[in-house]
Amino acid sequence: MLQSTWFTDPDTPNYSYTVSPNGWTSNTIGLAWLSQIFLPQTATNGYRLLLLDGHKSHATYEFMWECYINRVVLVYLIPHSSHILQPLDLACFSLLKCRYRDEIANLARYDDASAVKKSRFLKTYEKASNEALSPYHIRTAWNAAGIYPWDPRKVIRSSQVLQSSQNERILPTTPPSRKQAQYISNDIHTPLTRQQIRQETESISAQETLSRPVRRLLQKTAKAFDQLQWEITTKTQQLTTQRQQLDELVARRQPRVAIDCNEVFGSIETIRQARQGMEALEATARSSTHSTTRNTTSNRHLDDSLTPFMHQFSVNDPVE
Repeated sequence: MLQSTWFTDPDTPNYSYTVSPNGWTSNTIGLAWLSQIFLPQTATNGYRLLLLDGHKSHATYEFMWECYINRVVLVYLIPHSSHILQPLDLACFSLLKCRYRDEIANLARYDDASAVKKSRFLKTYEKASNEALSPYHIRTAWNAAGIYPWDPRKVIRSSQVLQSSQNERILPTTPPSRKQAQYISNDIHTPLTRQQIRQETESISAQETLSRPVRRLLQKTAKAFDQLQWEITTKTQQLTTQRQQLDELVARRQPRVAIDCNEVFGSIETIRQARQGMEALEATARSSTHSTTRNTTSNRHLDDSLTPFMHQFSVNDPVE
């Protein structure tokens, strides 16, 4: 979940923030980004072009339908070709990583003991992205990919494409010798039990003579294999028992209500409003506590003033 302590610095960049249960993007986040960020920021009466990779969050029916009704033309890049076709990989990302490393290195010179927490990361990333994702570098990336100006020859003549094709042609193949060819048909599988080790040993002994030290080594290996199998079986049983106990403890607890944090992206304004709301609740709680303390003090003064006029009786007092 988003925590207000990440955004205490007034210089926090005005980005849109969201979270996911496992820290990775999801189909819901992809659709929210499309409808809440991309479409409003690129609003136009005509068509728009959106270049995407093959991530599953970009290829859902909901994502495609939202693009269709808003006149967004989707172009999916060929798999395993982003290093040649994607503008971000060609020019922007490498420069962004370089600028970010420089910022972290400069920060370490003055404050090497402090960890790079989320608030500091946001400011450092903002500075690096402003330098790397400039209009000049973005146009350079589109030009390098041959998208604008349109030039497919840049992709075909890419050094990475030519280098890979040349490596496929130049790679030599060494013909197997007669001795290697003799054992190509003998498939030796990885033994999983002591019996399989014995079978593989007998199979090799039938083809060539094994020396006594080698046979002795194989026997000791089989013995050690039995010991490992026994330890693995024991640990597996213990782990199964512990998992059963853990499942029983979890089943006793009440199920927690899952909150979907991906419906709306959190912005600096919404986070500031949430902090103000929490401060107002804390102020109300403090005032309520102060009022209760004052009433208790007044009652104590009243009891002290009535003490001289009160007499304590006991049921067990003797009757005169």
